[in-house]
Amino acid sequence: MVNGSGVSISGQLRSLKWLLAAIYLPTLLVLTGIGALGEDWAAFLLRDTHSLAGLPFFAGALSNIGVLLWTVALAVCLFCGVVLRRTPGHDEASKFLLSAGALTTLLTVDDFFLLHEDLFRHYVPLPEALVFGIYGAAAVAFLVRYRRIILASEYLLLLLALLLLAMSVAVDLFQNVVSTEQYQVIGGYVLEDGFKFTGILTWMVYFIRLCDQLLARRL
Repeated sequence: MVNGSGVSISGQLRSLKWLLAAIYLPTLLVLTGIGALGEDWAAFLLRDTHSLAGLPFFAGALSNIGVLLWTVALAVCLFCGVVLRRTPGHDEASKFLLSAGALTTLLTVDDFFLLHEDLFRHYVPLPEALVFGIYGAAAVAFLVRYRRIILASEYLLLLLALLLLAMSVAVDLFQNVVSTEQYQVIGGYVLEDGFKFTGILTWMVYFIRLCDQLLARRL
């Protein structure tokens, strides 16, 4: 707790020793492991993607912003969920937001590391439709489990977000059954990534507004 009196560094080291260990020891192990692979691998794993590929700074700008929006949404959900967990009478709302944060984290990791576009397509033998099916099942389970809270909220925003994301998935799957030329003729890239970006933005706005309303009731 922050107060008017200062705390010595030695006192902070004693109180924060386990937290500091949890932060720096895994980081040190990871960096040591990367360093052991050699300078080429270290550069490959540590340098910015744009620098490695020789791309201009604006390459993939919308995709990168989308990941930032995912990150904002998951941070808001997890923070608000933890705050409400410490508030009597808000257990269900806390579980809802923590679950939303977990689901958003899954979608963020998929988007950032290209799980369904690259990992599950080229390295792990999982059909893309199956991956989307798993994500869809997780979303449906979330909606059913917390339907009462959702129906008491501005759920139109959530429905719009899910609809837009589903449309992006539909366009992505359509890409697998047509040629690249046909996909480009219908503006597939604009449709797929446009739907996805707008869906992510709507998802973020929904949870920011909901968390603001829940915290306002707490106060």
